[in-house]
Amino acid sequence: MDKPAILLFHGLASNPKELAYIAQGLRVAGYYVVIPELKGYTHTLLNNSEYGDWINLALDEFDKVAFSHKEVVVGGLCIGALLALHVAQNRKVHKILALSTTLYYDSWGNHWTKLLLPLHPFIPFSGRISIRERSPYGVKNIRLRELLAKQMKRKGISRAGASRLLVSDIYEARQLAKDVEVNLSKITAPILILHAEEDEITTLKSAYTVMRKVSSKIIRCTILTNSYHMISIDNDKWLVVTETLDFLRAKNAI
Repeated sequence: MDKPAILLFHGLASNPKELAYIAQGLRVAGYYVVIPELKGYTHTLLNNSEYGDWINLALDEFDKVAFSHKEVVVGGLCIGALLALHVAQNRKVHKILALSTTLYYDSWGNHWTKLLLPLHPFIPFSGRISIRERSPYGVKNIRLRELLAKQMKRKGISRAGASRLLVSDIYEARQLAKDVEVNLSKITAPILILHAEEDEITTLKSAYTVMRKVSSKIIRCTILTNSYHMISIDNDKWLVVTETLDFLRAKNAI
């Protein structure tokens, strides 16, 4: 029996490199993996777009893969997980991989300015303001953290994402989260939720909200204990691959 294709979405203002380790593990296991770059969403293609534009592009990418593959798994990291969930709300997907799903910015590593996001539409030119990413850059691994800091300083981006995020983009991501959350009950496909216990961006509340509100009969949730937000590159990345492969191979597992 042919394996399903796997469509993965990277995080906001980042690039496919943050999912490269997972993609490699899946490809070695014989899966066809696609990590698209989206205009207005991927770091090199940012253009002050709205979250509805991201959704349409994500759906287009799904339709392309589904045209040549009978079964398609959708997944993503951070805001990419929200895009995957939105696709699952509007298309028939085989399974879902939700990594570090960010419904809320409610953990200890958020910059205080994110509390002002609701005011963005009412403050002239606020969309041009950027928030600088700072240590720990989503990773618990200290050596990797140092490498990411050097990459961000030199290139403005690293495997953990961009060195700065525009307020307008973060606001759109928050609107996407609200849209996804209110429609979680539409999701019926088997879902794997992977979330770090110490995620510095979004607490376990996001993971538990997805678990509680989806209509899926098969729900698997693994809490990682040795990573921060960027579980795809941090200390538990091998476990992310192992759990993902186990979930993809299982017919009925909770």
